[in-house]
Amino acid sequence: MKDILSNGEKVIMECSKNAGHLSTKYFFISICSIEIVFILWRFVITPTRNSGTFLISFITVLILSLPPGLGLSLNIFNKKDISFFFTFGLCIGFGFVAGVWALMIQLRCPLNSYLYIGIILLIAGCLLYRKRQDLKRLFTHDSYQYSLTGFLSPVAVLLFAFILLSTTWLNSYVLTDVDCQSDSYNALMILKEGRYPIVSPFLDQSLLQLNSGPLFGTLIAVITKLKNSILINEIMAMTIISGAFFCLTIYFLASFIIRNEIILFFAGILTLTRAYLSFFNDGNLPENIAFYYASLFMVFLLYTIENKKIKFSVIAGFCLSFCLLSHPMIFLYNIFPFGLFFVTFLVSTNKHFKKDYINLLIVMSIILIFVFPYMLRLKEAQPSSRMYANDATTLVNSLPYWNGYIVLISAFMGIILIATKRRAINIYLWTYFLMVLVFVEHWRFFQILSPSWFKLEALTVPAFGSYYSYKGFLEYPSNYLSAWQAGVIIWPILIAVVTDSLCRLCQRHMKIRVLKNSAIFFVIILVFFFIGYEFKSAKRYPEFILKSDYNALMWIKENSSYENTLIYSPFDDSVPNYLTSFWVPIVSERKSIPFRNYNISGQFNFLSIDIPITEKVSQLQKAAYSITDSTSYNIFKDMKITHIFISGFLVGKLFNVYQNAPFVELIHYNTVPDQGTALVYKLK
Repeated sequence: MKDILSNGEKVIMECSKNAGHLSTKYFFISICSIEIVFILWRFVITPTRNSGTFLISFITVLILSLPPGLGLSLNIFNKKDISFFFTFGLCIGFGFVAGVWALMIQLRCPLNSYLYIGIILLIAGCLLYRKRQDLKRLFTHDSYQYSLTGFLSPVAVLLFAFILLSTTWLNSYVLTDVDCQSDSYNALMILKEGRYPIVSPFLDQSLLQLNSGPLFGTLIAVITKLKNSILINEIMAMTIISGAFFCLTIYFLASFIIRNEIILFFAGILTLTRAYLSFFNDGNLPENIAFYYASLFMVFLLYTIENKKIKFSVIAGFCLSFCLLSHPMIFLYNIFPFGLFFVTFLVSTNKHFKKDYINLLIVMSIILIFVFPYMLRLKEAQPSSRMYANDATTLVNSLPYWNGYIVLISAFMGIILIATKRRAINIYLWTYFLMVLVFVEHWRFFQILSPSWFKLEALTVPAFGSYYSYKGFLEYPSNYLSAWQAGVIIWPILIAVVTDSLCRLCQRHMKIRVLKNSAIFFVIILVFFFIGYEFKSAKRYPEFILKSDYNALMWIKENSSYENTLIYSPFDDSVPNYLTSFWVPIVSERKSIPFRNYNISGQFNFLSIDIPITEKVSQLQKAAYSITDSTSYNIFKDMKITHIFISGFLVGKLFNVYQNAPFVELIHYNTVPDQGTALVYKLK
């Protein structure tokens, strides 16, 4: 009798399990179907200004990423189903493509899109051929049948992130905020010069060294060349796509600690909280792909610890190295937790001292090979004795300012929950959380040590959750940026841990199946509403360009050549030059003076120039306002200026002057109601 009852209980449990799997499957079928329908409607049937560019670029990246990613995943993993190989392969394939292209541009390979794609396909072909038997076995009926949910859940994350991030710029002419102007200029130089890091920004063959990493700019340049498209559109598209892959990587990172696929889906889309979305809206370009590489590094680091295999540690080292080639600050936020992990890992339960620490040293060695040459070049470009102003942010004030209280409370609850188990990922998350707090509050160490140069000064107006400022020899880590950015990778995982615990608690104590499903349904609705609220809260900026300016600059692009064009764009103290001048080279895709950060050595470093760039701009600026004078004309001719662009913001001040100037000719103007009139002059 007991055996009969036991068998009956087993049957009931199995049926309940199957029912749960069935409902999960239909959930993801529904989500993916809605996403595909939305993409077809918004991007194809009723297209917007940029929807075509975004969708085609997204599909292009997927096609390029899958072959090498599938080849890599087949060669490094065993006993995985088809869903994992295709989805995780797609995830790592994107990073592989961008990383290989970054190495190629550093090795001075000419920027030919067919060459760069050919190398990727050649490597992919070799990897797939090596595992051709395993590839054949994947396409069996059984393999496909049992992996549908595992395939749809990460795909749902990728599509959701792509759709949500795309909505930011679907109708935009340029990105929302101006911080992107420096990185966009770097992408322009790589695209037009076809090399890195030494480029020639002017017609006088002055040399400029790009100090930022080549990875994101090279990715944009190759895709732009391949599609023969508009640079600024591809900059927006690649930023969106990088953000979508970042969300996908968080999904796989969370899978080390969460097993429920619906909660894993939430972990991926919970990346799109206010901290990240406001950061995204702020026009931060390479940081997006740097976050992707940093989270992918954590994935392979955990695989290294789980499997004790050198191949995982090698890939982990490359991932964090590519993070450095994307953005040094995001690298900084991840190298310190990794360094601390050497010590904190000792309290983990799943360790094998000899193998684990050899693998960790391999990771560090690969990183150092990349770091030293790059950091030495950066050090040469930085002033040695400069003091940087920093906001003295605090945990209490700054973290809620950037993240909202819901995120912070959930994150603190999550860090407490994972403290109950001494697994490697739990230890790493704790280490990362600790370093976030250190980065936010690190100015207190200076205060405690009381160095002679340290002095707290009250801010006139509180900014970014901070009430005091100080000066130090370190520009990074910036305190308020740390409060904003440093926890972006771990916040969604910690929130997902809390969500998972709440769902399991409800299911454990609810005996009626309908109530169990209702609880999950309620959580689903709550998460989607939360994402919507965070998205709305993160939108802060209008579009920082006049439509008349944009149209006139596009006219220059279509009616001139890069090699024979050098534009000067006057500015005015009453109007910021990031509105009147800094978009000029990026939109027109032509050489221009001035450009973003021309007087700051952090991003750019002039190697050979007849006179300092700041002096050049000063001379041109004075000449631009006295163009009727022959001396001014000679200054323009000596510096080989071919065109003068006058923004709609300044036309009221300069129109009469230029119309009476004998040395210039009006060749184009563009007027948009309520957007002013932009003028393009050519030097006679």
